Amino acid sequence: MQAIAARWLQIISVSTITFNISPELDNGEREAIALALETGEWQILLDEREARQYTSKLRFA
Repeated sequence: MQAIAARWLQIISVSTITFNISPELDNGEREAIALALETGEWQILLDEREARQYTSKLRFA
C-alpha cells in the first residue's frame, strides 16, 4: 500500500480482453497483456513461460 501511496505503483483495470489473446494463458497473464496492448506499453513483466513466448510474437520486449 505504501507503493500506491507514494504514487510509484498504480492499479489500473483492463477495460476488456478484446484482443485475440490465447485462452490457454492464465487470466492474470491475459489481463496483463491486454492492458499493455490497450495502453500502448511495450515492456511487460511476466512470470509464465507460455505468456512470455506468446508476447514475443507480439513484439513485447
